[in-house]
Amino acid sequence: MTLEKCFFFHNPEDFPNGLLLETHPLGCAFDDSIVHRKYFKDKLDYNNPSYNTKCGIYSQGCGLATGTMSWRHEDYMYLVAKENGTTLPQAGSFIIRYHSFYPLHKAGTYKHLMNKEDEDNLMWLQNIQ
Repeated sequence: MTLEKCFFFHNPEDFPNGLLLETHPLGCAFDDSIVHRKYFKDKLDYNNPSYNTKCGIYSQGCGLATGTMSWRHEDYMYLVAKENGTTLPQAGSFIIRYHSFYPLHKAGTYKHLMNKEDEDNLMWLQNIQ
């Protein structure tokens, strides 16, 4: 069995939060490094004052796994592996789940949400990019 992704876009303004080209956290301010961020202006999250701060509903250092990310094929594959008893090391699961979290591993944003385990795993993700 294979898991694949398929995108068919007519109009970027119709993208739901989970169907963008990259992963990003929900519940805190959208960083300028997010591709197509301009299309978020009509989303409820964009105008919610609780979500428009650096940490939003999270606390600094809470860990990426405690937050809510936009849902994409990465999370699907991560959950399939996790729910089927993967033998991958923690770094491997982190790579699967966050490999399209470009604002983090390319632009260096959202590091304030990371815990020590995330910091250790980020090194492995950056090594394969």
